Amino acid sequence: MNQIIVILAGILWLSPIAAGRIFFVENAKERGIDFIQVNGSPQKDYIVEAKGAGVAIADLNGDGWDDIYLVNGATLKGKSIDPAPRNQLYLNQGDGSFRNATEESGLGDAGFGTGAYFADVDRDGDLDCYLTNYGPNQLYLNDGQMHFSAAVNAGGAQNAGWSTGAAFADINGDGFLDLYVGQYAEFSTEIADRMGTYASYHGEMMFIGPSSYKPANDNLFINNGDGTFRDETQKRGINSFATGRAFTVFFTDLDDDGDLDIYAANDTTCNNLYENNGQGYFEDIALLAGAGLSDGGKEQGGMGAAVRDVDGDLDLDIAVSNYHKEYNILYRNDGMLQFVDATFVKGVGQGTSPMVSFGMLLEDFNNDSWPDMFVSAGHVYPKADELTFLDGYAQKNAFFINQGDGFFQNATDAMGPAGELKGVSRGSAASDFDRDGDLDIVINNLDGEPFFLENRSEVGRWIQVAIQDERGMPAYGARIIVETKLRKQMAELYSSASFLSQSSATLHFGLGEADRVVRIWIRWPDGKEKEMIDAAVNQRLVIRKP
Repeated sequence: MNQIIVILAGILWLSPIAAGRIFFVENAKERGIDFIQVNGSPQKDYIVEAKGAGVAIADLNGDGWDDIYLVNGATLKGKSIDPAPRNQLYLNQGDGSFRNATEESGLGDAGFGTGAYFADVDRDGDLDCYLTNYGPNQLYLNDGQMHFSAAVNAGGAQNAGWSTGAAFADINGDGFLDLYVGQYAEFSTEIADRMGTYASYHGEMMFIGPSSYKPANDNLFINNGDGTFRDETQKRGINSFATGRAFTVFFTDLDDDGDLDIYAANDTTCNNLYENNGQGYFEDIALLAGAGLSDGGKEQGGMGAAVRDVDGDLDLDIAVSNYHKEYNILYRNDGMLQFVDATFVKGVGQGTSPMVSFGMLLEDFNNDSWPDMFVSAGHVYPKADELTFLDGYAQKNAFFINQGDGFFQNATDAMGPAGELKGVSRGSAASDFDRDGDLDIVINNLDGEPFFLENRSEVGRWIQVAIQDERGMPAYGARIIVETKLRKQMAELYSSASFLSQSSATLHFGLGEADRVVRIWIRWPDGKEKEMIDAAVNQRLVIRKP
């Protein structure tokens, strides 16, 4: 029998508001998060210094409260600062406040970090940590007592170049998580210096951009069944059509055929959509599917991405955040792996052209049963402050309310004090950190302190579901439908999010004014299904695979 654990949240909403006031406040310091992100030099001589890093959310000690892991960069060319930049782990103390547990955990990695992803790679019932870096990647194995030790050669999942996004899923059905690792470009400071280091950008000399560097091949690593990996990239069809400058990647079942496809948001190259043939072998069909370019057939500066059913038709749509003078794109899924650019029809493009968008989240922040959009932003050139036609180096993040059926309204100026914040923002992630029934946001800012955006909105009812495997670990790739008398919602559980980040493994569904959940249906990655009839609202469920 499936194990179902019901955990009532601390606050039950007695007077639900389907779409009330949106209100976020920033209080990272007050919650105990004291962190400075360092990414090379302040003036940004090289492109790798300007891209920043992500943030990972996971319940590392199994207490039901999500913890925060912030990724740090490093300096270049032998320069050093004291203390040296390190990744930092903040444990949730059971009330939405945090304490620094970096030293005791062993997760204070000092590499030039880009992304972090928690998953049970050796299937021993605890979360391990995979880090993507500029330089050698790292795999930290958990000893079961929340102490992590570096695996030799990242357990075989190694790439010493510039790795970016990563994602875990079991693609060959052996019960062990496999790993896709995105690579950005064949970059080094020596290569950049040979090409002159700088180029003119509107009359100002700044670091040379992405088109100066050849895209680097991504990697697909297959789990050997013991937490080590072997490279089967070429064998399984990855990079067979066109190599992109990858940032954010997902394993996701875009055609609802029961196997996981791969989507990669790429910078100044066509995005990738690898269709799974059902056996864990892939073909890139991004152009045929209409999910690789803009509506005008242009490559865009893809940074972050999110995958969610935004219009309620029970298939998965894709949103990608892009560069300045472009627009953040919404690929609407029309079924059978056919997508259309619905950006302006659905209102997603409002006000995004001046931004350099990075993090992308599609989550229901006001609990009205429709996923909203949060975009973290900041320019890549510090000299943007000197160019009056640009929107500055530090920029406002953007917030779009889904008004129903996937139509969005820019509500940045109506989201409370957090709407006025400016940062050079990069990775972002969402979780109900304080377990009050709404989603908060944490943002990693380039060369600065993070933002913790506490959600104090007036929200409707909700339900949260943690879908787990037999060992109580996140069942990445699982699909869920939550049905009320008002409507059905569908989502998948991903190991990646936003920009080089990872959101909570507990899926959150706003329910609006619905007073009961009629049905919950779950499909695990191996095809096994579970149906639950009639569930109370305003609770957290943990549903474990038998």
